[in-house]
Amino acid sequence: MQEKKKLGEILVKRKLITSEQLKEALEIQSAVEDTYVQELFLDRDIINAKNLKKAQEEAKKQNKKLKDVILEMKLASPHDVEEIFSLIRKFPFIYLSLHSKEIEKETVMLVPEKLARHFCLIAISHEDAYVNVVMSDPTNIVAIDNIRSNTGYEIIPLLSTRKEINEAIEKYYGESDMATNIPDLKDISFSAEAEEAKEQENVDLAQLKVQVKDPPVVRYVNSILFKAIEDKASDIHMEPAETEIFVRNRVDGVLRQLPPPPKKTYPAIVSRIKIISNLDIAERRLPQDGRTKAKIGAKEVDIRVSIIPTIYGEKVVMRLLDKTTMLMGLEELGFEKGGLDIFKEAISSPYGMVLLTGPTGSGKSTTLYGALNFINSPEKNILTVEDPVEYELKGINQVQVKPQIGLTFANCLRTFLRQDPDIIMVGEIRDKETAEIAIQSALTGHMVFSTLHTNDAVSVITRLAYMGIEPFLISAALRLSVAQRLVRKICPKCKVPEKISEEVLKRIAKDIDIKDKNLTFYKGEGCPECNNKGYKGRIGLYELFQITPEVRKTINDGKSEEEIKIIAKEQQKMVTLRESGIQKALAGITSLEEVLTSTLTYE
Repeated sequence: MQEKKKLGEILVKRKLITSEQLKEALEIQSAVEDTYVQELFLDRDIINAKNLKKAQEEAKKQNKKLKDVILEMKLASPHDVEEIFSLIRKFPFIYLSLHSKEIEKETVMLVPEKLARHFCLIAISHEDAYVNVVMSDPTNIVAIDNIRSNTGYEIIPLLSTRKEINEAIEKYYGESDMATNIPDLKDISFSAEAEEAKEQENVDLAQLKVQVKDPPVVRYVNSILFKAIEDKASDIHMEPAETEIFVRNRVDGVLRQLPPPPKKTYPAIVSRIKIISNLDIAERRLPQDGRTKAKIGAKEVDIRVSIIPTIYGEKVVMRLLDKTTMLMGLEELGFEKGGLDIFKEAISSPYGMVLLTGPTGSGKSTTLYGALNFINSPEKNILTVEDPVEYELKGINQVQVKPQIGLTFANCLRTFLRQDPDIIMVGEIRDKETAEIAIQSALTGHMVFSTLHTNDAVSVITRLAYMGIEPFLISAALRLSVAQRLVRKICPKCKVPEKISEEVLKRIAKDIDIKDKNLTFYKGEGCPECNNKGYKGRIGLYELFQITPEVRKTINDGKSEEEIKIIAKEQQKMVTLRESGIQKALAGITSLEEVLTSTLTYE
């Protein structure tokens, strides 16, 4: 800054610029420098966003430099402040997002991906014997020496934030045929890998067999699985379009775009997925379902594969079932204390039925497995019929349905009753026959768990009646209905209070008492810990509907769903999904926005 001022004074003295132009240039330069400084303070977690904003406002109000205000407010140590300003003075700051069109992929690839990720750096341009490398820490001599010895170029270090560099790394290295940060091919294995395929007309099987064993294809499939497991994704979507391929991971319930493979390699990639799932690689006209197990080191993940033909090729969805996250204790799922006590009491009953409701992907299976694990003991004979068996439970007899050979939910249930069961778990009630046998089991001394697709807990009554079950049978068998949803949890590292507008407060007025104007809600600002999403992990919202004598009489009298809801709210003080979500939002577990987009208010 001082050198620039001296230069400016010389230019003014020689009448090349005016004093006003010098002042304006210095102000612009100072503002730009402050912007870089702010980015670096946040990037290194020296000052959080809230305190930095306060410092900016104070600097503007007092017409002082940001550096001086930060020191006065003691938001950072003199050493940290000096270090940040020293970096700015010594190394040019680069916004990679603004220079993306100028960066050539060949230049990026001069630096091995493993080194780029390890040291958080990326090469952006080179000329003669020099290469410009953007680094989060340009003073790192070890990193510079590594790059120099690997590339043979002299290094010119430039400065940027970790966020900018990591996004660039994902963009450029993700597009390469191979990801070097995944395990070696020998370190990832699959339970099913067919060596031969059935021959059909119009398919060049010989060429397919060669392509699917090609290392780039094998490594690409391994890399997307490894990336999904590392990100704790629940699903991988691969979708062909007319001129490109879309690849997305579902993380915490939200799909995230990934770098795609070249269009020409897509048929071989799909065939590779079919092979490891023990499917027919020659069949491209009909849907296929398969499964496999991927073992990466000591970690084993079940993978369910679904393939359907579309107008531009085959669409693949792989659902990942991580055994380490599938079996959770009931206390970890998200029940409020009172609700957890009600749920434990219901599932511990000697007979009756407990139903879990909600859309696909709402966590019903995880809650069911938690319930089975809670009540499992050598004194109980527990049988389950599932499609598919998602998690193997020790001491529990689990059956996988196979409709193609007549092994259906209904047939399994009939056989179960001759197996002297104490507890029966039915993966899903899909038809009248299964519903009738499940209710008969609950009425003849067995405890039955199952799932149903409805929007809320009370709608279970309407759904079963629609299937053709008599109301008096429903009220006699059912003990508890539980509706659930999954919402994203705020990242604890970047959680800050959030100001809620009057309009939004009016929307939730039906669900909570908003007389207290000091209600505090929270949000995640985004940080490296949560990949700048503001959320990390998910938790359940629960709505519990008990079948009390009053409710039983209302059901037997044929009252409407709305009337039953009124009784549940007034007599049971039933906490709805929306109310459960708002309680968690006030506790700082999730955001109000997440609750409002996942639940509805009871009218």
